Amino acid sequence: MSTDELLDVYSADGQPLGIARPKRDVHARGDWHRTFHCWLVYRDATGRDHMLVQRRASRKDVYPDKLDVTAAGHLQAGEGSEGGLRELWEELGIRATELNLHFIGQRTWIDDSEGIYHREFQDVYLLIKDAPLTAYTIDPVEVAGLADLLLDDLIDLFAGRRTQISGQMLFAGTSEPEEYPVTVADFIPTPNPYVLKVCQAARGLLAGETVQLIFPET
Repeated sequence: MSTDELLDVYSADGQPLGIARPKRDVHARGDWHRTFHCWLVYRDATGRDHMLVQRRASRKDVYPDKLDVTAAGHLQAGEGSEGGLRELWEELGIRATELNLHFIGQRTWIDDSEGIYHREFQDVYLLIKDAPLTAYTIDPVEVAGLADLLLDDLIDLFAGRRTQISGQMLFAGTSEPEEYPVTVADFIPTPNPYVLKVCQAARGLLAGETVQLIFPET
């Protein structure tokens, strides 16, 4: 997304203010705005659950080369969840509909890094998609690579039962995944167990359970 794209501005309690500002101004001022987070998960033929995470591109203003949600982006002025579908297509070449998305809640996130003030209402979704890493079209401008990790391994990692796990990473511009070690420090920092909670929700979804809202956090 260009820094000139307009974003709707919200109050701290989530009420729309009827104002749209350029993204660069929103981040400079610390205005509250909405973003889209989508975690891709699937169950393989052997019954093991997986989650895909992206490695952020080196050109990113904040947390370059860190692991993050599978696909994410800012919702432009006037957009709802359809803006998230745009992000899925732009970053990974995924065509999806709103019916494919499983909403698990809206998370608030505050982060001040390198003069950029993030005040976000993050609409968080799960999407079930069973496809090899090579089936995705990775946008190298936004995404450095896409990793496939076992869900149980991620849960163990963020629950503190393991210090390192490994999975398969497909880097942008390459055609063959490679083994990739992962630690908690490889992910963008979060002040709460965000990834762990999403993993637990994903495990329930893949087991056929009714999706429960896990945000806002109490």
